[in-house]
Amino acid sequence: MNKLLICVTLGASLVLTACGEPVERMATTPSGRPEAIFRGRTQGQVATRLASHCLERGLMVDEHTDNRVVCRGRLEGGAAFAAQLLIGNSYSTPPEGILTFSFVQQGRDVRAYGRGEVVTQMAYGQIRRVESNGNADFNSLMQAMITVGGEAP
Repeated sequence: MNKLLICVTLGASLVLTACGEPVERMATTPSGRPEAIFRGRTQGQVATRLASHCLERGLMVDEHTDNRVVCRGRLEGGAAFAAQLLIGNSYSTPPEGILTFSFVQQGRDVRAYGRGEVVTQMAYGQIRRVESNGNADFNSLMQAMITVGGEAP
């Protein structure tokens, strides 16, 4: 999974969700959001792993604390075009994909939650955000957490 794949997934899901793409979620979670359990880890260890995962894929890390990691990348190609049509206009900034991971220590384990959104800034400074909550986005965030050592709850 590279930066382009993440950005295309975030942007494309906006279009595909509207069209009813039949992608199945890879897991069912208690919260309904992407989440994973990291056994025998601390919040700091999980945060560092996910921040490194973002950096390895060419994303910027906007925030890295023991409780939260926020990664950002500019959408490119068709994903950027689709996002611009859906949430922006010709005067808005190029759309970006933002991935947010939050962490909760539960005894010896850490539960991580993921969230994706597409963001653009309009001409007069208004920020438009659209959550990327389609099944493809869910699977992408779940896969990122599993890749760095998490497991589905």
